[in-house]
Amino acid sequence: MVLTRSGAKEKAAAAPQEKRGKKDKMAAGGTPEDWSKWAQEQQASLLRCFAELKAELLDSLNATTNKLLGTQAAQEVSIRELQQQAAEREEEVVVLVGKVELHEALHKKWQDRLEELDVRTRRKNLRILGLAEGLEGSDLPAYVTT
Repeated sequence: MVLTRSGAKEKAAAAPQEKRGKKDKMAAGGTPEDWSKWAQEQQASLLRCFAELKAELLDSLNATTNKLLGTQAAQEVSIRELQQQAAEREEEVVVLVGKVELHEALHKKWQDRLEELDVRTRRKNLRILGLAEGLEGSDLPAYVTT
């Protein structure tokens, strides 16, 4: 099992043969001191592997955390810019709503005035009943006086 960073792979590749030799000696009935020494070596080896694994994981975690913090900072800047733009657009909308209300009032005023003028011009028109339309030709005043 290779859990180590660079350089440790060579040690790990050479270690199985050496360990097998010691294990075979132990199985053949080594002394308690040999067993104790072997157990200490195994414990030390495991502690080194765990320390290296811990260092790798911490490095990876720190790199990921730094990347996320950088992304978060960029997003915060973008959010602030968007909020400012939204506030500016809101002010523009308020101004435009005021202009629209003014134009609607003017439109209503002009529409009322146009309607009043239309009614006044119709009041001054004369209707002659009993005559067919179109008999006057192109000269209405001459037709009416004769």
